Amino acid sequence: MNEPRLTNPAVRWEQGQEGPLDCSTMFVDLVSSSEFASVLGISDYAKYVQSFQAICLAECEYFFETLLAETYNAGLDYSFRCTGDELIVFLHSGRPHNDVYQLICLAIALKCAWLTSEQNIYRITHGLGSAELAVGINHGQVWGKRLESGFDLCGFSINLAKRVESMSRQGERFRVFVSDPAFKQV
Repeated sequence: MNEPRLTNPAVRWEQGQEGPLDCSTMFVDLVSSSEFASVLGISDYAKYVQSFQAICLAECEYFFETLLAETYNAGLDYSFRCTGDELIVFLHSGRPHNDVYQLICLAIALKCAWLTSEQNIYRITHGLGSAELAVGINHGQVWGKRLESGFDLCGFSINLAKRVESMSRQGERFRVFVSDPAFKQV
């Protein structure tokens, strides 16, 4: 059974209201994190992951709260969080073409920030390859429920974004993959 689309933008939803929501999703993951965990001690691995999280949070905060402060509202239009060696970003402003484009821009900023991180500078100056990030971006409909401070989101579109991120690990250079539905938005 097809669920009816709500005609009001999601930012006007009242707390507890739920329904289909167009959403652009980005997953960012540390490549070969398990391999690093197996050779680093627990303390060094924790520092490695914490460095990734700090870079991701700093870049996302600057991106949304400074660079795009007049374009997107925290909780209403976007959310992001780090869990372990993974970052997930949701954009659901009602402007999918712009949301996907901004996620691609954010992915590039994250890749550059990570490449110039202390860990990667050390690795490169010692003749080692840089630690990589894998990025997957998808756009599609999810089921959203308005909360006091944002949305609870679930749906296949989110799962597909994670699968796109997993496929990006096979890339040889940049490892930022954009799904077909997301690419059609830009």
